[in-house]
Amino acid sequence: MKITAFANFCDPQTLPMYETLYEKSGHELILAATEPMEEQVLKQGYPDYHETKPFVYKLYEEADMLSKAKELASQSDVLIYGHCPVEYFNLAVDSGKPVFRLSQHIYRDGKTYPLKWKASYYLKHTLALKNKPVYLLCLGTYTAYDFSLTNSYKDKMFEFGEFTPVIDYDLETLIKTKQKDPVKIVWVNDLHPWFEPDTVIELAERLKDLSCIFELYGTGELAEELKQKTEPLANVTVIEDDSLFIVNKALTTADIFLSTSGYNEGWGNILNRAMNHACACVVSTAVGASKMMGDNENGLLYEYGNLDDLEAKIRALISDQAGREAYSRAAFIANRDVWNGTQAGERLYTLMEALLAGKSSPFTEGLCSPAKVITHEEMTRRAGL
Repeated sequence: MKITAFANFCDPQTLPMYETLYEKSGHELILAATEPMEEQVLKQGYPDYHETKPFVYKLYEEADMLSKAKELASQSDVLIYGHCPVEYFNLAVDSGKPVFRLSQHIYRDGKTYPLKWKASYYLKHTLALKNKPVYLLCLGTYTAYDFSLTNSYKDKMFEFGEFTPVIDYDLETLIKTKQKDPVKIVWVNDLHPWFEPDTVIELAERLKDLSCIFELYGTGELAEELKQKTEPLANVTVIEDDSLFIVNKALTTADIFLSTSGYNEGWGNILNRAMNHACACVVSTAVGASKMMGDNENGLLYEYGNLDDLEAKIRALISDQAGREAYSRAAFIANRDVWNGTQAGERLYTLMEALLAGKSSPFTEGLCSPAKVITHEEMTRRAGL
């Protein structure tokens, strides 16, 4: 099967999936990149995959990128459309080949949906794609819900995600390296209002009576403000660093990983990395990757914006080492066996084969199964409220 994927660049959070598709297809995958590797990603310590991965085609070096993209599409059996200019989605659709569109959720405030937005998505994703072989791979908890509001991709949406490379750690060794006392709680993201690092400061103020420390890692506009806010608190440190080595080192010894983001967090691949490092994960219901937290099985959900709920769950984890370690093991295993790029690539290839043969998805649960329409209220119920 010949597969061409259009994406802005080869992103670490999609690399394992493309590596797997490349092998499954007998090296018949091309990732056509519309721009060089993002500088911010390279600064974090990731290698330039455009120079090291044989399946990356530097479309951005072509004099006429769209013409070359049309040529690649015409030679392919299946197309994938990732994050890049919409012109490449349009030419993929026009090719008549099956197209798999990767999408996070589209209504980012999580509450209000302007009529003009709905009308636009209805025209572009419902009417225009009716009866066309265009499928949606849902990169987030609320993607299927958002598109369902305009009846878009009806019966053509599938569960999916974004998955960074998995490091082959020994689970029990990781558990032994956890700090335990004081309990170490790590938060990692851009220091930007969207990801709500202020919530960590408020939580640390509430938990001064417990033996725990907080570490925030990242760079961004809120760095200096956060440092000033943490000066009176002995249990919080802001580290202006989001490099691969430093963050992985912090996650290795972290007991708890905390994600406080609002609905602007499309996926949140740092959660994948925290699971890979056997952290007990406590995640806002608004985070796109929150669907990886299975009903208190491999982590905890707290109601977005509900600081009392977050405090109660963190307090319970701090006082229960056995419980923390149970969540840590479950998170590690879920990342290793279920929520990872290798599984995503293998299942996607199987799904492509099935759809090309006129069959439905062979998967009833998990990656590449028919996407579940999950509302914000449903996630609140999953958080136990």
